[in-house]
Amino acid sequence: SNYTPSRAQDVTNGNAINALTRQALLVQSVGAASLIGSEVDASPPDAGEMLAIRNALTSALDAEMLVATDAVYDALWSAKMAVWKDLTERARASDKLTTRTPPDVLPALVLAYDYHDDALRDAELVQRNAVIRHPGFVPAVPLKVLTQ
Repeated sequence: SNYTPSRAQDVTNGNAINALTRQALLVQSVGAASLIGSEVDASPPDAGEMLAIRNALTSALDAEMLVATDAVYDALWSAKMAVWKDLTERARASDKLTTRTPPDVLPALVLAYDYHDDALRDAELVQRNAVIRHPGFVPAVPLKVLTQ
């Protein structure tokens, strides 16, 4: 309260840097959340873990919204809604996942036909499982497969 003008500016600058750092970390977290369960996620979380991530991230966004400027608040609100919708939908979809282990190294289209009666779902199988390096040679390891 009894700061010199120079010290008051230092405090203001420090607060701005802290806010910018928090917001940059939140942006990174939202970006990382968008990769959960994607082809780059070698071991996607189950539905419960996904919802816990969603809740933690939206809580962090809520906390930042309490101290944000109006323009930043709007961006944080949009990010929060996008994260909530995306991770809720993915958690719902992951509830329909099961684990199946192929009997041998087989092409993805053969497994898609075996699992879904639809060989055209081979790309879905490859995308969901990072362990598949080439769709013609799916290893005989546990794979995430949709039950529907």
